[in-house]
Amino acid sequence: MEVQDATTAELDARTLYDILALRAAVFVVEQNCVYLDPDGRDLEPVARQLWIARDGTVVATLRLLRDPDGTARIGRVATLPSARGAGLAVALVRRALELVPDG
Repeated sequence: MEVQDATTAELDARTLYDILALRAAVFVVEQNCVYLDPDGRDLEPVARQLWIARDGTVVATLRLLRDPDGTARIGRVATLPSARGAGLAVALVRRALELVPDG
């Protein structure tokens, strides 16, 4: 499985759409957590999106941020229900930690 990553600004519209759609499907629909997922942090210059795709479909995603004090923050980890149990979230977290110099 290949973990891909890019800043939000580097993403093509389709990949960003797929990432946001997966997050909405998992957090808003499946988990019934009614909140505004687009919180503005995805637009921060250092915000990174990590994802795993299968057959052109984003099946798992993670967002990596930096807080104002420099602390790295992992969040918005989501996996498509049909892709769960395959270690995708673990792979995303491992890659995120590799991207954090002090991680």
